Amino acid sequence: WEKKRSQVVALEQASLYGLILHADKKISYGRINPAEAKEIFIRCALIAGDFDSRARFYLHNRKLVEELESLEAKSRRRDIVVDEDILYAFYDRLLPDNIFSGATLDKWLRTKPASEKSLFLTADDLMRDEATLVSDVLFPDALEMSGSLFPVSYHFDPGKHCDGVTLTTPVAAINAINPQRCEWLIPGLLQEKIVALIKSLPKQLRKNFVPAPNFAEACVEALQPSDTALCTALANHLKKMTGVLIPYDAWNVPGISEHLRMNFRVIDIDGKVIDEGRDLQAIKSRLSGTHDSAPVMEQAVQQDTAYGRDDVAPDVLDEMEETVELDLHGVTLKAYPALVCDGSKVSLRALENRKVAINETRQALRLFCFNALKEQVKFLRRSIPDIQNLCLKYSDFGSCDLLKSEIINKAVDEVFLYEAISSQQEFNKRIDAGKNKLIDHVESWSLLLTSILDEYRVIKKLMKRPAMSQLDMVADIQQQLGHLFSENFITGTDSEWLREYPRYLTAIKKRFEKSKTNVTRDRQLRIQYAALWDEYSKRQASLGKQHIDSPQLNHYRWMLEEYRVSLFAQELKTKFPVSEKRLKTYWNELSDA
Repeated sequence: WEKKRSQVVALEQASLYGLILHADKKISYGRINPAEAKEIFIRCALIAGDFDSRARFYLHNRKLVEELESLEAKSRRRDIVVDEDILYAFYDRLLPDNIFSGATLDKWLRTKPASEKSLFLTADDLMRDEATLVSDVLFPDALEMSGSLFPVSYHFDPGKHCDGVTLTTPVAAINAINPQRCEWLIPGLLQEKIVALIKSLPKQLRKNFVPAPNFAEACVEALQPSDTALCTALANHLKKMTGVLIPYDAWNVPGISEHLRMNFRVIDIDGKVIDEGRDLQAIKSRLSGTHDSAPVMEQAVQQDTAYGRDDVAPDVLDEMEETVELDLHGVTLKAYPALVCDGSKVSLRALENRKVAINETRQALRLFCFNALKEQVKFLRRSIPDIQNLCLKYSDFGSCDLLKSEIINKAVDEVFLYEAISSQQEFNKRIDAGKNKLIDHVESWSLLLTSILDEYRVIKKLMKRPAMSQLDMVADIQQQLGHLFSENFITGTDSEWLREYPRYLTAIKKRFEKSKTNVTRDRQLRIQYAALWDEYSKRQASLGKQHIDSPQLNHYRWMLEEYRVSLFAQELKTKFPVSEKRLKTYWNELSDA
């Protein structure tokens, strides 16, 4: 069969007295063997679809077959569509013996148009008697994430790169994809994936969940797809069922079949595939810098919405909606209006990530506050109590100008931005109500930072001449201080925890003194704590690579800080009850979302 010629061809060789005149000349095989040519025509053209034809019956039948084959791909079964021989018998019975090419088919349809009606297939003709239809609920054509709708397609071809479920996204929408939600795949494959995950556990854990299909079925009935990591949700529910605790790193996710992991296909502004794979973060890393999503998003926003304005004033707050919808290559993308700082001015934009939009808007509102209180802010910069002395103490972390900005930013956030602002009237009310409180908050933060930095300098002095037995402890304390006093630690640390710094630093001093008489005890406690901190660090680094900010994991970090106090300076008390058992329970229940 040759699609271009639309006919079955044979190769002819002609010779005269043994001399070959032509070899391998293509001729129509229908003239030589009509019956065999008809069979090849039916199987290759009408059934396999290797045929360009405008015949109504053919287009209808191909569309119907593709729909049913799509159902087979969704359910990963080959028992829905009848086999080729039944379709062949259908066409062979209805087509005359002299129909063996596109030309002969077209001629027959022109002369006997009424005959075409009998060639239209129905779903009943194509489906096996025992076949059942696949539910759209179990195998949807799109997934919703954060209000955006992403199309998904199905492919059943084990071993191929796109086997399983493929989510297609334009590059502008890639950051709107929630990797935790994608771990749940689609409802129709969830139970199979849970079975595979249970079987991926080490034997000593796996034996608690036998038979795996029964436990998987119970999980499917009890759980709903969400932004919580699938393994976290599974571990929590299986613990409820059996009492067995599954560590978060016990699951061998890379070891399960590839069709049980979402395949991501990224297309550019022209609809061309630019990257594809099952590791979303790896795709983001490869596209970073070469196919940035922001310009594409900005272009779409400016075309379809009013969120592309520069140098806006606080009255823009009255116009901002919670979300706007964009359509990019079939993806209904939800964008989040945001105010964005641009030097000393503020611009109105719509961003693809809700958390980023909230953070950007908060910084822009701070700038609005500065612009509304210019003279007062200038006065505050000059009148921070004992600022020169405080600047000297802060010299390990940054300049005096940076310190002034950090203190004033902290005070402005606390006085004016304690909650979201959604209107100009509310903004003006906050300014009027808080402007006289600002200096008190600046003084309060100045005093607290003086206390913190004094304690910091005392500890640094203590660690200059440690005993040989204290060297490991000093290295551990230096690491702790590095985490507490990271870059821009004043505005970068939540006020709730920054106010606890004096107690944390006092605990370090007490630890140092205790270690002089019992260094062995300090070493035991340090090893005990290090195991928990190392686990946290690995998980935090993993989420950082995926650009995921987990509020629960952030809280766990401060739980660890409180636990350190309970270990090394128990007499200081902790902010809340904390123990190794409580930490492990929280650790195994926390979500990476």
